Amino acid sequence: MTRGLDVEPDAGLVTWQTTGIANALSSAKTISCGALVAAAAVGLFLPISPAIHVSANTAALITFLGAALASAGAVAVGSRAIRPTATVVLGLDVIALGALVAVALLRPHASAVGVGVDAALVLFACATGGALGSRVQHPGHLLPAGVVAACADVISVVSPSGPTHALAESERALAVTAFHFPVPGTTVIAPVIGVGDLVFLALVLAAASAHALPYGRIVALAFVGLLFAGFASALAKSAMPALPFLIAPVLLFVPAARTLARKDKNVATLAIGVSVALAAVTMARRFL
Repeated sequence: MTRGLDVEPDAGLVTWQTTGIANALSSAKTISCGALVAAAAVGLFLPISPAIHVSANTAALITFLGAALASAGAVAVGSRAIRPTATVVLGLDVIALGALVAVALLRPHASAVGVGVDAALVLFACATGGALGSRVQHPGHLLPAGVVAACADVISVVSPSGPTHALAESERALAVTAFHFPVPGTTVIAPVIGVGDLVFLALVLAAASAHALPYGRIVALAFVGLLFAGFASALAKSAMPALPFLIAPVLLFVPAARTLARKDKNVATLAIGVSVALAAVTMARRFL
């Protein structure tokens, strides 16, 4: 005969587990909402785009503005998640990357496929960037992180052997690594903003949310930065690194994002100095 032991359940453990599950579900829901916002914004414009007859320059402007607004808005929604767990991030990344790999292999030509690509890119960006940003220990860490990322973006775009430079030359790669938006007057949906820019935007916004920085102001500043990047690209008539334009307004107009603790200043200064030097050397070799 067996007799059960009279052991009282650990209420604290049960509560912790329940809260953890609830937070995980909430994070997954918030990040997924960001992807849905992207799909809805682009999908709603897609059927009416061919009926909008404007000049080529105006069409290009509308396409970029639409992509910047849709992507920034979607990432802003998806980056408010409570610190997503590794399981949530891994699960959402697998879904997003699986969809992108399927598109890359099957190469469907329907414009509507771009809507799914945009949703997958935002899902990946908010999960990955949001997980990193929500774990930033101090808002001032955005200064070295932003400068290092911006310099890396410059090197990647400017250097002929840089990954972003290579991606910009490949239509097939751009089909699954850039946020798309319909071109007015056509049935074309064009790649506009790279996934790396979306990931870093999500990182910045998640850090802002975690440290109670002015979220709406940072979203607006990042959007303005994207606009300047687009105008610079149009003037140069070539691909332009967006991260320097994206992070600069945030660092300039949000003091907490550039205020470092004394213990972090030496390491941050070294990282910034090395990054700026490498970017300067790369640009000198490319243009001089």
